[in-house]
Amino acid sequence: MIRFLLYILLCFFLYLLFKRIFTRRATTQRPHADQRRPTPIQDELVRDPVCGIYCPKRDALMLRIKGETHYFCSEECRRRFLQENAPEKGS
Repeated sequence: MIRFLLYILLCFFLYLLFKRIFTRRATTQRPHADQRRPTPIQDELVRDPVCGIYCPKRDALMLRIKGETHYFCSEECRRRFLQENAPEKGS
């Protein structure tokens, strides 16, 4: 009976030893969640020159005038910008 208990204890300690060895290897090979590189920013925000609202660049309406690029949140803001910055015909 004592031999059987000693055999069980020996198996238990071997199990703990192997478990400890293999979990250390697994954690050293994989980076933890806090050690991973941050994901890059997928989109940037641009400011509408008419109303001042920031919107994602991919969703904004783009307009190039005289080499300058302007971004707008809506067609209405784009139209207002064109009306306010239209060159005068008399010049």
